Amino acid sequence: MKVLHIDTEISWGGGQNQLSLLLKGLNQVNVENYVAAKPRSKIAASMESVAKGVLLLPFLGELDLFSAFVLAQYVKKHRIEIISCHTGHAHTMGLIVKKLVPSIKLIIHRRVAFNVPRNFFSRRKYLSIRIDGYIAVCEAIRQNLIKYGVPKEKIDLIPSTIDESFFLALDDQSLKIELARQYQFDPNATIILSASRLTKEKGIETLLDACRRLKETSEKFHCLIVGKGDLQESLEKKASDWGLSKTVSFLGFRRDVVKIMQVADIFVLPSFMEGRGTSLLEALYTGCYLVGSNVGGIPEIIKNQNVGRLFPPGDAASLATTINQAIELRPSKEHLRELGREIAKDHSLEKSIQKHLELYKKVLDAKT
Repeated sequence: MKVLHIDTEISWGGGQNQLSLLLKGLNQVNVENYVAAKPRSKIAASMESVAKGVLLLPFLGELDLFSAFVLAQYVKKHRIEIISCHTGHAHTMGLIVKKLVPSIKLIIHRRVAFNVPRNFFSRRKYLSIRIDGYIAVCEAIRQNLIKYGVPKEKIDLIPSTIDESFFLALDDQSLKIELARQYQFDPNATIILSASRLTKEKGIETLLDACRRLKETSEKFHCLIVGKGDLQESLEKKASDWGLSKTVSFLGFRRDVVKIMQVADIFVLPSFMEGRGTSLLEALYTGCYLVGSNVGGIPEIIKNQNVGRLFPPGDAASLATTINQAIELRPSKEHLRELGREIAKDHSLEKSIQKHLELYKKVLDAKT
C-alpha cells in the first residue's frame, strides 16, 4: 500500500506532530509512505527517516497548478494509491491531483473545529464527490462536517494520539528548580502552564487577563507560557503593561514541553477554537489538572471535574475563578496520572494506526 501525505505548513504544530507519529506507526505495518511539503518546513526536515520519499514543492496558495501538476506526475511515477491531505491547502491540491489522476483515492483530515464557510468555493471543496473519505479527530468536528452536508458514512472518527514513549521518565524535579531559578519564582508556587502557538485563536490574552485578576487575590502561583507565534511580542508587552513580569514567564519554543508538564500543576488551554486539544491529553498523562475553554473537542477530554474544569471562551473573570478553584481543589498528581493513563488507552498509536488501515482498505475496496 502506497500513501502520499501532503502538508503545506512551514511551522510545527499539533497537526505536524500527529503526521510524524502516524508515519512512524504506518512504517511498522508495511505501508509505503511518501510526503509532499514546503522547502525549509519543519515537517520536511523531520520526514527523511520515516518517509520513502519527500517531495518539496512551493505550494503557492490553494490553486498552485504547477505544484498540482508535479504532484500528479509524482503520483504516477511512484504508483501512489492514496493521497492523504493534512491541511486546508493540501485538501485543494488533492482535489486538483485527483482531477488529473482519477484513479487515486483521496482522504481529507479535518483537525479544526470552526465551521466551514458556506461560500461557493468552500462548498465545492468540502462536498466534492472526488473525496473518498474524511478523518475527523473529534466528535465536534465530525458533527460540523455532517451539518455541512458531508455524508456521515464517509467520515471516520480517528482521535489524535499521544506517544507514550515520551513519558517514560517522569518526576524530574530538578527541572522545576532550574525553571524557578531561571525565571525567578518560588519553586513551591503552583505552576500554571499553557503551551500552544501564540496566535489569536489560542486565547493567551484571556489567560494573561485571568492572571492579572488572580494576582489580586493570590501570590501562590506562577504562569509559564510555552510557544512562539505572531502575537508573542504584543503578548509580552501586554504582560509587562499589566504588571505581570514577575508572575508570567514566556519560554518561547521548547522541545521539552512534556518535561515541563511533568513539573507543572495546572495546564490551561484557553482557545477560542480547538480541534482535539491533544496537549490536554499529554498534560493529564503527566499529572496536570486541566482547565480548558468550552469549545471544539476540549469538552470531550474534560468530561468531569475529576480531570479538569471548563470555562466560557474569552471570559477572563471566569477563567480566573476556575484556576483558583483548580489550585484549591485539584487531585494529587499521582491520581491524575492514573486517570491520564486510562484515558490514553483510547488514544494509543496502535489504535490510531489500526483505524487508518481500516479506512485505507475501505476506500481502496470501494468501487469508483
